[in-house]
Amino acid sequence: RQMCIRDRLHNGSLLAVCPVDGYRSGGETQNNTDYKVHLVRSRDEGRTWRDAAPPLPFMTATPFLIGDTVYLMAHRRGRRDVLILKSGDNGSTWSKPFELYRGSYWNAPTGVAIRDGIFYRAVGTGGHSARIETCVLALDLKNDPMDPASWRKSNSVHYPGTPKALDRNLYPGGSGRSVFALDHWLEPNIT
Repeated sequence: RQMCIRDRLHNGSLLAVCPVDGYRSGGETQNNTDYKVHLVRSRDEGRTWRDAAPPLPFMTATPFLIGDTVYLMAHRRGRRDVLILKSGDNGSTWSKPFELYRGSYWNAPTGVAIRDGIFYRAVGTGGHSARIETCVLALDLKNDPMDPASWRKSNSVHYPGTPKALDRNLYPGGSGRSVFALDHWLEPNIT
């Protein structure tokens, strides 16, 4: 499990997103209902956390704040699609998801970057049986984040694989090497 905490909301609270994976009960399949994104809030500088909203049916999600609006960039189960949702009440309720890009896309709740009025988010493409690549999504903050036409996508860069020296064999398979040895990756990130 990972927890992603973003900017302090305009009401002073903190909002965190915690994806809960379903590997233990069926793996990464599109019909695995154990994948959920939990949203939790702290009103006391992170000492205690409570549910901010009911869990959302996504594989992963990353929150970000533009003005007083909280957005959530999410991915469907099976490493599919890039979705965006918004909340005008600090994450208590969410809009229906809008699809920004269709296809094999994924990421964990890793960082985003904003520079010179442009929002950037790295995502992976492909995975498991496909060619693994990384690309960057960008949004001019003068535009509406909920409008797919506001976004642009960079060219993709191929992931060359994890060097054997860095394969710590965390998930050993029958061959003695990690079951991810042929498909190991680091989450795309941007700074």
